[in-house]
Amino acid sequence: MAILLKRRFFTYQERAEQKDQPKDATAVANPAQAATPPPAPRAPQPVTPPPAPDFLRGEELRTSLSADAVVTGKLSFTAPTRIDGKLKGDVRCTELLVIGATAVVEGSVRAHTVRIEGSVRGEIVDTKKAIIRSGGRFVGRIEADYVVLEDGGYFEGRCSRPGQEAGEKERGVAG
Repeated sequence: MAILLKRRFFTYQERAEQKDQPKDATAVANPAQAATPPPAPRAPQPVTPPPAPDFLRGEELRTSLSADAVVTGKLSFTAPTRIDGKLKGDVRCTELLVIGATAVVEGSVRAHTVRIEGSVRGEIVDTKKAIIRSGGRFVGRIEADYVVLEDGGYFEGRCSRPGQEAGEKERGVAG
């Protein structure tokens, strides 16, 4: 009831203001304004998507394991892939494999390029390039042509190039 009374009062106030205005509401005090047509409505502009996050730039990734997923076994991918969950076992990827910041992987990783932002314990083999980003952790053995350890990344284990004989130029590193 209070809302109804308030509305009636507001309507009465509006009517009082209308009585004070001249009957010809289209009359304009400035004649120059009357000659100017109203602006044309703007055509809708296409929506531009926000820029892609840093991990997506240059490659199309798909999330294969979300942060709440837990998998035990072997996984194989033929497209650039991102893992954010927990994996105990082996993973193979013919292209880029991103181990996300929330990921924990225990086992063997084989991919063309591996980017570690989370935690990996085990081995990375048959890899062209392994990148341990800031906040990423790797404990184990890496066999790759190129290994990149960014500031804030952690590496503990052995590192060698593919085809290198055991013991030849193999060195232990603690980060």
